[in-house]
Amino acid sequence: MTTNTALFEKVYNFLRDSPLEHITAVSIVNQVIEEEPWFPKEDSRQLIYNAIASIKILFKVGYFTLGSYFYRHMMNSAESR
Repeated sequence: MTTNTALFEKVYNFLRDSPLEHITAVSIVNQVIEEEPWFPKEDSRQLIYNAIASIKILFKVGYFTLGSYFYRHMMNSAESR
Protein backbone atom coordinates (compact mmCIF):
# COMPACT_ATOMS: atom_id res chain seq x y z
CA MET A 1 0.00 0.00 0.00
CA THR A 2 1.30 3.43 -0.98
CA THR A 3 1.32 6.21 1.60
CA ASN A 4 -0.52 9.49 1.13
CA THR A 5 2.84 11.26 1.05
CA ALA A 6 4.13 9.05 -1.77
CA LEU A 7 0.92 9.58 -3.78
CA PHE A 8 1.08 13.33 -3.19
CA GLU A 9 4.69 13.39 -4.39
CA LYS A 10 3.80 11.40 -7.51
CA VAL A 11 0.96 13.78 -8.43
CA TYR A 12 3.02 16.85 -7.53
CA ASN A 13 6.00 15.67 -9.61
CA PHE A 14 3.70 14.86 -12.52
CA LEU A 15 2.24 18.37 -12.40
CA ARG A 16 5.66 19.96 -12.01
CA ASP A 17 7.48 17.97 -14.70
CA SER A 18 4.88 17.35 -17.40
CA PRO A 19 4.31 19.68 -20.34
CA LEU A 20 1.20 21.74 -19.69
CA GLU A 21 -0.58 20.32 -22.73
CA HIS A 22 -0.26 16.78 -21.27
CA ILE A 23 -1.96 17.67 -17.99
CA THR A 24 -5.67 16.88 -17.90
CA ALA A 25 -8.06 15.89 -15.14
CA VAL A 26 -7.89 12.28 -16.34
CA SER A 27 -4.09 12.22 -16.43
CA ILE A 28 -3.90 13.56 -12.88
CA VAL A 29 -6.42 11.05 -11.51
CA ASN A 30 -4.62 8.30 -13.40
CA GLN A 31 -1.45 9.04 -11.40
CA VAL A 32 -3.30 8.05 -8.23
CA ILE A 33 -5.07 5.04 -9.75
CA GLU A 34 -1.82 3.60 -11.15
CA GLU A 35 -0.28 3.51 -7.67
CA GLU A 36 -3.30 2.74 -5.52
CA PRO A 37 -6.44 1.57 -7.39
CA TRP A 38 -8.49 1.32 -4.18
CA PHE A 39 -7.57 4.73 -2.77
CA PRO A 40 -10.80 6.36 -1.47
CA LYS A 41 -12.38 8.90 -3.80
CA GLU A 42 -12.61 11.70 -1.22
CA ASP A 43 -8.98 11.18 -0.20
CA SER A 44 -7.96 11.27 -3.88
CA ARG A 45 -9.87 14.49 -4.41
CA GLN A 46 -8.19 16.14 -1.42
CA LEU A 47 -4.73 14.86 -2.37
CA ILE A 48 -5.09 16.16 -5.94
CA TYR A 49 -6.45 19.51 -4.71
CA ASN A 50 -3.47 19.90 -2.36
CA ALA A 51 -0.98 19.01 -5.12
CA ILE A 52 -2.55 21.54 -7.51
CA ALA A 53 -2.56 24.22 -4.80
CA SER A 54 1.13 23.56 -4.12
CA ILE A 55 2.04 23.73 -7.81
CA LYS A 56 0.02 26.92 -8.17
CA ILE A 57 2.07 28.50 -5.40
CA LEU A 58 5.30 27.18 -6.90
CA PHE A 59 4.64 28.65 -10.35
CA LYS A 60 2.51 31.57 -9.12
CA VAL A 61 0.05 30.91 -11.90
CA GLY A 62 -3.58 31.89 -11.43
CA TYR A 63 -6.54 30.30 -13.15
CA PHE A 64 -6.83 33.31 -15.47
CA THR A 65 -3.26 32.83 -16.64
CA LEU A 66 -3.83 29.11 -17.25
CA GLY A 67 -7.06 29.88 -19.09
CA SER A 68 -5.25 32.44 -21.25
CA TYR A 69 -2.52 29.90 -22.02
CA PHE A 70 -5.03 27.25 -23.11
CA TYR A 71 -6.95 29.78 -25.22
CA ARG A 72 -3.78 30.96 -26.99
CA HIS A 73 -2.63 27.36 -27.48
CA MET A 74 -5.99 26.39 -29.01
CA MET A 75 -6.03 29.46 -31.25
CA ASN A 76 -2.49 28.81 -32.48
CA SER A 77 -3.36 25.17 -33.20
CA ALA A 78 -6.47 26.19 -35.15
CA GLU A 79 -4.54 28.80 -37.17
CA SER A 80 -1.81 26.33 -38.12
CA ARG A 81 -4.32 23.94 -39.72
